Amino acid sequence: MLDDLLSGFMGGLIAKGVSKAFPPRGAHEFVHVPFEVIRQRNKWLYRSAGGAFLFGFLGPLFALAVGSANAPWRNEWLTGVIFGLPSLTFYVFLGLIWTFRGRSRTREFLFYAERQLETNIHVCHAIGVPMSVLGLVSLALLWR
Repeated sequence: MLDDLLSGFMGGLIAKGVSKAFPPRGAHEFVHVPFEVIRQRNKWLYRSAGGAFLFGFLGPLFALAVGSANAPWRNEWLTGVIFGLPSLTFYVFLGLIWTFRGRSRTREFLFYAERQLETNIHVCHAIGVPMSVLGLVSLALLWR
């Protein structure tokens, strides 16, 4: 229990340090729009993106809990799916926003997400893209 508390505390410190080292960018194209308007337009997208991320994390865990101990898919690649699938579902969600709402709406959503996370979005991409590739490769190797 103590190790869980310490890891949560350290994770919070690391996140706070990253947000201070890499603050959100100033997006000049949205300066003319009040942030409250941007918040109202993007809050549901932000919550939906969180739901997609959560689904990507809980899906493999649910499969792990329900499956038998000697199932052929229970191997080391499942770990890659557990850590990579949440990022992959987030990027699929971004692709859906791009497809149905357009480029400018996606940029506005990323601006809002950057403000909510209090971290430069490029830092999130630097972590998320490799994790997505890990999830995709692990998923492909699980299905072979």
